[in-house]
Amino acid sequence: MKAAFLSIACILMLVASSCKKLDNTSAPVTANATVINSGPIAADGCGWLIRLNDSTEFSPVNLSAGFQQDNLKVNIAYTQLSTRTSCGMLAGNPGIIQIRIDHLQKAN
Repeated sequence: MKAAFLSIACILMLVASSCKKLDNTSAPVTANATVINSGPIAADGCGWLIRLNDSTEFSPVNLSAGFQQDNLKVNIAYTQLSTRTSCGMLAGNPGIIQIRIDHLQKAN
C-alpha cells in the first residue's frame, strides 16, 4: 500500500512541476491613438477599435463607455493579447488582434 501511495505521489509531483502558466500577453506598450467606431458587428462592422498613428488597428476587450466616441484622440497604454476577434464577412479574414487597455486618457 505504501509503495502504491509513493508511486502516485511521485507521479503527481512530476505532473504538477511540469505545468507552466500560459503567457497570454506581451509587454505593455504606450502610444498615441484614435478610438474608431467601425460599425456594429451584427452589420459586418468590427465595433470599437483603437487605431494607432501607424494605422495599426486593435480590438480592445475593455474600452469603457466614457471613451466610446468616434475619432477620439487618446494616449493609451495597452497589452497585446494572443487572441483575435473576427468581424466582417471577408473570407480568410484572420481577425483583429485584441488588446487589454491598461491606461487611457484623452489626448491634449
